[in-house]
Amino acid sequence: MPAWEEKYEAARAVDLIQFVQLMGYPVKRTGNNEYCLVEHDSLKISNNKWCWHSRGGIGGSAIDFAMHFPVFNGREERDAVDYVLELTKTMPINYSPPTSRLPIENNDGQFVLPEKTDNPSRMFAYLNTTRGIDRDIIWENYKNGNIYQSKDTNNCVFVGRDMDGTPRYGTMRGTLSNKRFVKDCDSSDKSYGFVMRAKSETDTVFVFESPIDAMSYATIIKMEGGVYDGVDRLSLGGVSEKSLDRYLSDNLHIKNVVLCLDNDDTGRDATTRIRNSLSGRANFSSEPPTNKDYNEDLKRLLVPKREMTI
Repeated sequence: MPAWEEKYEAARAVDLIQFVQLMGYPVKRTGNNEYCLVEHDSLKISNNKWCWHSRGGIGGSAIDFAMHFPVFNGREERDAVDYVLELTKTMPINYSPPTSRLPIENNDGQFVLPEKTDNPSRMFAYLNTTRGIDRDIIWENYKNGNIYQSKDTNNCVFVGRDMDGTPRYGTMRGTLSNKRFVKDCDSSDKSYGFVMRAKSETDTVFVFESPIDAMSYATIIKMEGGVYDGVDRLSLGGVSEKSLDRYLSDNLHIKNVVLCLDNDDTGRDATTRIRNSLSGRANFSSEPPTNKDYNEDLKRLLVPKREMTI
C-alpha cells in the first residue's frame, strides 16, 4: 500500500471520541455506544463515525471532522490527515501520568490528593476551549504531573511539590464553565506553589496568583513566537508570599523575580508588599497584565473565539 494510503487509513481509524475531545469539544453519552457533542447535541457519534443531523446529515470519520474545523476550511485533505495523526500521537486521552510520587492516603488528617481519572477529557476541554491555553502547554504539565483531572468530581487539580518531587499542595478548579468552583485540597501546605519549570536552569522566575494565569502567560509568549519555557513560573495560590519565600530558599540560583499579579487593587497591593518583604533576596520587577489577569489578556487575543462552523 502506498505511504499516503497508509497514512489515510491510519487517520480514518483513530478513535473518534478521543480525537473530538482532543480538539477541545466535550462529549456526553446518550445511549448504548452513542455519544453527542455537549455544545451540539444533534451531532451524534457512533461506531467511530459522526453525523450532524441538523446540518443535513453531514459526517464521516475523524478526517472529515477535521476538514470542517475552521483552520482547515478550503485546505487539502492531506492537511487534515496530518493533523489527525499528529494530534492523536502527541496527546493520547487515555495517558495517565506516573503515580509513584502521590502521597499515600490515610485517615490522620494528612495531605491527600484526589484520585485521578484515566480519561482527562474534561480538563483538556476546559483549559483549552474555555481558557484558551495552548494544547502543548497543557500536555506538558499533564505529562509531568503538574495537573490532572480528579476521578469523582472531574475537577482540574494543580499540584505543588517539594524539591524531592513529593506533592505538598493541591488546588482544584471546576471544569463547568457555568459554575465556579475553586478549593485547595485539605491539609495543603501553601508554601509549596505550583511551578512550571524552565527547560534548562534559569536565574529568573515569573510569579502569578494562579496556575491558569501562569499557563496563560506561557501561551501568550508562544503565540508571539517567543521562548515560552525559558524561565520558571510560580503560582502563589493567591497573594501570600509564602510559596515565593520557600521557592527562593530552595532555589538560590534565582536572581530575578518578575511579579505578574492581577491588575487590581489586591494585586497591586500584594506586589508592593511582596517586593518589600523579600527585598534583598533577588532583583524585583513587575509586569502586570493589561486586563484584570493574564487569562483575560489571553482570551482577548483569541477573539473572535474559536467556533466550529460545520
